[in-house]
Parts: sequence; C-alpha cells; structure tokens
Amino acid sequence: MSRINKKKLKQQSYKKSKKKSRKTLIWTLILVGLMVASGFGIMLSSYSNGMEKKPYGDTMLKKGPQGWILEREAANYVFTYHPEELEGLEMPKGTANMLKTAKFVYITFDPETRHIQAIEEARFAMMDYLSHEFYPIAGIVKEDEQYNLPIIDCVNATTMIPVVKLVVGENTSITQEGDCVVATATPSELRPMAERIIYSILGVMQ
Repeated sequence: MSRINKKKLKQQSYKKSKKKSRKTLIWTLILVGLMVASGFGIMLSSYSNGMEKKPYGDTMLKKGPQGWILEREAANYVFTYHPEELEGLEMPKGTANMLKTAKFVYITFDPETRHIQAIEEARFAMMDYLSHEFYPIAGIVKEDEQYNLPIIDCVNATTMIPVVKLVVGENTSITQEGDCVVATATPSELRPMAERIIYSILGVMQ
C-alpha cells in the first residue's frame, strides 16, 4: 500500500474518531444538563412544597422569605401581613366594589404631613400592587416643590376615577365620602391599612 493511501486511511480514521468523540461529548453534556435541571426542579419543588400554607376563606397563601404570597394569573403578590392579622381594620360595605369597577384611581396625600416616609411606603405599595388591576395615579392635596404631581383631593373624586386619600392620624379608620376613600392611620399602621385595602380589591377580604 502506498504512503498516500496509508495517510488517507489515517486521516479518515482520525476524522471518524473525532466525530465519535464529539457525539459522545455532546450526549454527555446533554445528560449532565438534564440531570442538573432535574435536580434543580426537585429542589424548587421541595422548596415550594416546604412553604408554610395558610388559607383565608377560599384563598390559599404561602409564606415565603419576604412575606405572604398570593398567586394570581396577573401577578404574584407578596404581602407583609396575612389577612387574619388585618381583620380588625374594617372597611365600609361597597368600598372595595366601588374601587374594583374603576379603570383609574387617584392615590393622594398631604406632602407636608409628618411621617412622610410612612405615607410614601403605603402609597408605593398601593401603586405597585394595584397597577396589575387598573391604573393608579399619584397625587397630592396641595402644591409642593418636592412633588411634581397633580393636585387631587376628595372634591376631585368621580365614579370613573375615585380617590384614595392617605392620612396620618391618631385613630385608625377607613371611611368613604362619596367616591373618595379616606384611609387614616398611625405611621406604624399605614402599611397594614394599605394591604387591607388591596386585599379587599383583590377579593380576598370583604
């Protein structure tokens, strides 16, 4: 056999061996990938199944690292408080339905109020959660250099665009004046007050 033929046979043999090695490597990587994905899936499933679950009426909530998780088609909501913890905060009958039927809603506050940080935390929570249900619009009850927002108060509330007014006060209450909802609370209770209203709009609480 000539040297040329021997060289060709060696090259062909090397190419076949190389292709076989590549195929083996590819299948090995695929199998390793499947094993890793399977293991990761089992870990996630175990983590999810290991979550504390606590129902409220017909709604099931799961306890995650950041709070109580409410799973919905539109979004997953994470609450600091379970509905049972908020039952002491009563809402007028019909208030939640009035808000749910609106396409837009104003969320307003007094920019000169004390404890503005607590107001902002409650407002941002409501803006974030309610953005999945309709269009929340931020407002202020009086002009302020720090806030470039529209002037909105209860006098601006309509059936199409109701108003939620956040107020810092000594007593905690949710009242409705026409198409305006006034949520009054101490600084520490503003966040639970906001979550109480959100739970009602989502139909979890009455």
